[in-house]
Amino acid sequence: MDTELAVAELGERANITAISDYASMSRGRVAELLKVSKIRADKNRLYPVADAITALVAFSDAGISIGKQIGADAPSSDVGERNTHLAALASARAASELARARKLELAVAKEECRLVSREAVSQTAIEFAMHIRNGLLGFPARVAHKLVGAADAEAIERVLDDAIREELAALSDIDLFALSD
Repeated sequence: MDTELAVAELGERANITAISDYASMSRGRVAELLKVSKIRADKNRLYPVADAITALVAFSDAGISIGKQIGADAPSSDVGERNTHLAALASARAASELARARKLELAVAKEECRLVSREAVSQTAIEFAMHIRNGLLGFPARVAHKLVGAADAEAIERVLDDAIREELAALSDIDLFALSD
């Protein structure tokens, strides 16, 4: 639809019935699109025709809107311009639907406990690292008294090996899911 042609035919301002007849769309659909586009009527319930037609072109669907300037009598450049607007709108709608679907997918994954928050993982990793640190810092004090009586290198190696294995077993018994609760 050509806005200049619409203004020439309908005038600068027109009521919703005239605009919907010109666009060959229902009054309800035109009202909805004008509301979404934030185009308001004046006190006489007249809408600015140029703004209204621009909004309708941006939102109209080629399969539904077969108006005066959309049919066979429309110049090919107007149809190409309209198709460009429709392609951009369709692309935006598809991107919006993909984003909405992704958001729902993430919500379901979170409810099914297949998705955890970054903060929870970070906090658990910090607490686990603190357990390892505390275990390593306490290691010399736990092993020192056992090394006092060791006579040779093999005995020291055995004591250290046993102590390290005990420490690793203690770390493997930490319930990571109990951390950060």
